[in-house]
Amino acid sequence: MAVHEQDRGLKISISNESFPPGEGRVSLAGQLTWPHVKQFQNEMGRVLQSGVRVLELDLAGLSYLDSAGLAAFLPVHQLFTNAGGRMRIVNTRKFIRHLFVSSHLDTVLEFAVEERSPV
Repeated sequence: MAVHEQDRGLKISISNESFPPGEGRVSLAGQLTWPHVKQFQNEMGRVLQSGVRVLELDLAGLSYLDSAGLAAFLPVHQLFTNAGGRMRIVNTRKFIRHLFVSSHLDTVLEFAVEERSPV
């Protein structure tokens, strides 16, 4: 597992150890805000380049998301889709999930059915 910290607000952990080849999980913790968007997208590009085509994006540790952070999921989704893969979002907190729903991004992005919904 690799852990990368971008600035002081976002922690990105990457794991593909318990997944089949071509699959992996990225866990976000902290805040995904405008200053972190480019690093997040670059890191997701590196994940794709490493051979991961099916990405599980775990948002359990994400405590805050601004509009730029919310919008950052679209190009990542498109990146994996264009490569013949897919991105699925899991473990969203209730208020984070509400941001996706109120912006109608829940109709574009894939969310896991068995979601954990703390606060």
